[in-house]
Amino acid sequence: MENLALWYRRFGEPETVLQPETAPLGALAPGHLRVQMLFSPVNASD
Repeated sequence: MENLALWYRRFGEPETVLQPETAPLGALAPGHLRVQMLFSPVNASD
C-alpha cells in the first residue's frame, strides 16, 4: 500500500511548487488503525 501526498520544498505559486509523491506506508502498531481520507479541506491559512 502506498501513500500519495503533495509536497512543497520551496516557496512559490502552488501550481509551480507542489509535487505529487508516493511513499510506502509503514506497518501499524498493535491496537492502531489506518483511516483513508477521501476529501480534505483546503484553507488559505494552512
